[in-house]
Amino acid sequence: MEQTDRGILHSDRLNRLQSGPVWKLLGMTVVDASEGHAVLELPVRVDLLQGMGHVHGGILMTLLDSAMAAALGTLLRPGVMSVTTQLNTHFLSPGSGPVLRATGSVVRKGAQLAVTEGKVFDLNDRLVATATAEFFLTGPSETSPPRQDL
Repeated sequence: MEQTDRGILHSDRLNRLQSGPVWKLLGMTVVDASEGHAVLELPVRVDLLQGMGHVHGGILMTLLDSAMAAALGTLLRPGVMSVTTQLNTHFLSPGSGPVLRATGSVVRKGAQLAVTEGKVFDLNDRLVATATAEFFLTGPSETSPPRQDL
């Protein structure tokens, strides 16, 4: 696959991710993506906060999961989808501010499993949370020849 074809594929896959109901509900957007990496932003709203005024941990986990899935999506062939099978999160400091930024990176991608890591930062570059995730890859095998009709 040529680099331009891969770029179009990444763009299409990221557009589909961002058009998903959860992404729209939370207001997450991809601000940068390259081979095995993605950066997302989440505008912080009052309805995303927990009782002490910080972004709820479940929202942070969703942001991390989404950033890691977006990073993995940059490496997947047409027809291959990823499903989160494990997500481990460490909350390090309160998530607050007008915007949170999440990074996702692929550590290793095999034929059926991928391992990723993610981080959430506030606008002062303070580390808010880290995570690792494992994804199961479904669809045509990454090692099988690509179908011509995809």
